[in-house]
Amino acid sequence: RLAIGDEGKVLTVSDADLPAWETAGGGKLELLDTHTASGTESTYTFTPASSLNLKTDYQQIIVEFGGRMTASLALQFVVNGDTSGYVTIKTFNDSGTLSGSLLTGQTSHQLADTTIIDAGIQASGYIVLQLLEDTDGTDGTAIRSFCNASDEGCQWTGSRQNTSTSPVTSVQLKTSTSTWTANFYVNTYGVKL
Repeated sequence: RLAIGDEGKVLTVSDADLPAWETAGGGKLELLDTHTASGTESTYTFTPASSLNLKTDYQQIIVEFGGRMTASLALQFVVNGDTSGYVTIKTFNDSGTLSGSLLTGQTSHQLADTTIIDAGIQASGYIVLQLLEDTDGTDGTAIRSFCNASDEGCQWTGSRQNTSTSPVTSVQLKTSTSTWTANFYVNTYGVKL
């Protein structure tokens, strides 16, 4: 008979083809942070206890979000508190009309435009950060995102943050104006190397 295992142990089969308890080995996806708004908010920042290194520890940092907006607003994203150097290419579908633009010298990565987020709209989406290594030694952070605003449209955005390099010390989701409501959630994951 095999005794009951301890906390943090999983049942495996040993080299001798016998059941055995072993310490659980983690998968590649690691939940780093979770946040649910208890009231209206206009910003949420996750600052990990130790920096998230995109060269040695993580392939990607993924942030997912969702909830209801109180008014028309743009959703924005900032890496490492840096409010300069974002170059963004966005494509969005506003109630069936497809358009796009290139934005240089931006203060943040734009997740969704005021065109598709109206008062009372529910929006959800994700952001993916990964290292963008350049041959001249000037690494940056590649950012891509998708945001869906119910009944209005959706936006796909790709960006390069030229001045923020690995490691990632903070990620911030914010609004251009106004707020999101209680129960808006932000979850941050790391995909390990």
